[in-house]
Amino acid sequence: MASSTTVPLGFHYETKCVVLSYLGLLSQEKLQEQHLSSLQGVQLDVASQSLDQEVLVKVKTEIEEELKSLDKEISEGHYL
Repeated sequence: MASSTTVPLGFHYETKCVVLSYLGLLSQEKLQEQHLSSLQGVQLDVASQSLDQEVLVKVKTEIEEELKSLDKEISEGHYL
């Protein structure tokens, strides 16, 4: 019997794209390749941020590392 909390196929991947788009880490070309037209208008305006560039790079690096870790956990089936 199927559980009512079953996660739809592709949920994690789409969520990752939304997060990366919001943070400005996913290019428009990548979005178009993946046919996620609903996300094309979502961008982070880095120029308007008051963050120091060094801090911004550090934060992006930490986020990318965490996403890689989450991808690994998901692929190993820890969240199934």
